[in-house]
Amino acid sequence: MCKNPFFADANQTICGACKEKDKEQKYLEQVLKYLKEHPKSPVAVVINETGIPYDMLKKFIKEKRVDLVLDQQYEEQMKREKQRLYNELANAKDSLVGQNKLNTEKKKGKDNLSYQTIMKDRRTL
Repeated sequence: MCKNPFFADANQTICGACKEKDKEQKYLEQVLKYLKEHPKSPVAVVINETGIPYDMLKKFIKEKRVDLVLDQQYEEQMKREKQRLYNELANAKDSLVGQNKLNTEKKKGKDNLSYQTIMKDRRTL
């Protein structure tokens, strides 16, 4: 239970910071339990078997809370995957922005066309 008085007043049981610490602690316990049963497991296997996010495991290793060595090849693979996903998102965003511009131009063209049609019809009267 969170001891932050703001959350106690708001009928909340736990604040965001405490929630994050709890989540981190659960991941750490999972990893330590797995490594106790499988002490020589590589990073990729630990991630796949425990479901811990790569960045969280990397943090545990850097803080020396987990005795694992980061595999340089796996690290490079993760960087490439992150970059690929970033590029996909950027391309999707650019595509949506381009599509919105096209729709706006089409709409303007329809408005302009209807105005021109009205003016032409008026002249013929």
